[in-house]
Formats: sequence, C-alpha cells, structure tokens
Amino acid sequence: MDEALSSLLARAEAAPRSLTTAELARLLALESPDDLARLYAAAYRVKLACCGRGVAVRGLVECGNVCAKDCYYCGIRRSNARLTRYQLAADEIAAAAEEAAALGYASLVIQSGEIESDAHTAFIEDVLRRLAPLNLGVTLSLGEQTEDVYRRWRAAGATRYLLRIETSNPKLYAALHPADHSWARRVDCLRALRRCDYQVGTGVMCALPGQTLDDLADDIRFYGVHAHIIQCAAALDRISAAAEIKCICGDSMFRKPFCERLGMKVIRPDAVAQDHKGMRVRSVVRKI
Repeated sequence: MDEALSSLLARAEAAPRSLTTAELARLLALESPDDLARLYAAAYRVKLACCGRGVAVRGLVECGNVCAKDCYYCGIRRSNARLTRYQLAADEIAAAAEEAAALGYASLVIQSGEIESDAHTAFIEDVLRRLAPLNLGVTLSLGEQTEDVYRRWRAAGATRYLLRIETSNPKLYAALHPADHSWARRVDCLRALRRCDYQVGTGVMCALPGQTLDDLADDIRFYGVHAHIIQCAAALDRISAAAEIKCICGDSMFRKPFCERLGMKVIRPDAVAQDHKGMRVRSVVRKI
C-alpha cells in the first residue's frame, strides 16, 4: 500500500480544503484501479459528511439562446450563424414555472445567453415578480451584469446565481475567448454577487486544449467544476489542433482518456432532450 497516498487521503478527509495545488494534481493523476478506488471512497465519505445522501432536483427553464458573448467553445455564441435563435415570453416562462411547482419542485433555474441591456434587466425583473406567488427558490444563470442589475434582480426575488468562471487560469481563459472578454470582470461579478447576498454557484470546464492537471487543481481550489458540451462548430480549432481532441460523439468533443480517468461518461447527443423551449431535464455528462 502507498503510505504517502494513504496519508494524503487521510488529511484530505480531515481538512478537505487544505490540499495544495501539487497535492490535488497528484490525486487527479492517479490511474491505478486500486488507487482510484481509494480516492473515490474517501471522496464519497467527504460528500456524505458535508451533504448527506440527499439529492437536489431543480426545474430548468431555458428561456433563450440569444447571447452577446462569443466564447469559442459555445454553441450559442453570437457569431454562430447556423443556430436558430429564440426567446421565451414572460408568460411562457411563468407557465413553465407553474408546471414545475405543480410537479413538486421547490427550486427553479432561469437560464439564457448573456444579454446586458435595460430592456432585458426589466424583463427579468418582471419574470421574477410573476414567479413570487409560487414560493420557489429561484436561481438565475444570466451571465455577467453590473452590480446594480444583480441588486435589482435580488430585490425582485432571485435567491441564487450561477456564473461559471470557466477556468481559474487567466491565460487559458484568454485562449478560449475573444479579446473583449475579461476573466477579471468575471471574477469581479462573482464578488459582486456575494455582496448582493446571493447564494453563488460557479464552475469550470474539464479536458480543454492546453489545460494541465495543475490548472484543474487550481480550479478545485478556486471553487468547483461543471460539465459543458463543447461544440465541434465552436471554433476550438483556433485554440489547438492537438491530436487528442477528437469528435467522439455526434457534435460533442472531449479528450476521451482524460474524461474516462475522471470517471465521466459521454452521453450521445440524441439521448438529450431536443425541446429547447420551456422546462426540460438535461443530462450530458454524468458520473458512472
């Protein structure tokens, strides 16, 4: 038995946030089935201690795919002329929320592309006020905004906000975005959300071109992780033509060996619900 690994896992369980970047990278690099089994068992014990066995289920309303951003990896980026755009009306969003409440959901996510305008700010305020009688916990995932906008939406009834940092490495962020996209502003938005008394969620992407285990370790130290579909049409060829980047499943791209090492399974796009209007359950990558 690897005594050094045993010691590291014991310390990770006792104080999960105490590991250094190098120590986290070592855990991410584990490959032997025995070592991975020990890692997963320790992680599961931490999960149980922190979160218990409960599973949170949230309704998701994809209220639009119009976006002012042009992130190279994203299928709804503004320069994607092949995408059919849509925007739900406030009545449609409210109807989806009512259906969620009737089904027993206590929490709802309102998500769309990133838009900054007075009209959009007022539109979301109107939606939030319509949802107030349903007594749902409302999470917004509407991208970068000014602190004043965040405060207005909080006052209108939003309680949580999801804003993914994408990566904690500013240089890698710059490689994934045009020059007018700012990593520093995204971090500032996360701080503004905390000041506005939201429960804040964030995350990063895995298996990016040029991403290292140290990057992922720093991501873990920064906040957390999420899974994101990377579109083949998302111009990632501008970033890297690395041989390990393969289209392995329809329009989705992942570095397969890396994802498998993380215990992730790629789901075929045709297994994902294609109805982009209203509430739907979306499962792209799940733990095995």
